[in-house]
Amino acid sequence: MQPVTPNWRTSSYTETQNCVELADSDPNKVMVRDTKARSRGTVTVLRDTWTIFGVCVSAGRRTSGVRRLATAPRTRSDER
Repeated sequence: MQPVTPNWRTSSYTETQNCVELADSDPNKVMVRDTKARSRGTVTVLRDTWTIFGVCVSAGRRTSGVRRLATAPRTRSDER
């Protein structure tokens, strides 16, 4: 399987460079990076996890519940 070249983009609502960029060209993962600090690395999440995150944000839910919705193992930090 060939690696997918990230297609970085920002939100159409972004009026300045104070934002994050998103690359969702890979069918299995989504990558996020800081627009002002691109060289500092990326955060990569599974596409299903990103979808659940988006649903929760759209619904106005707290994002701390995303980990449980994504069926990831609970850790002690989840209980705080």
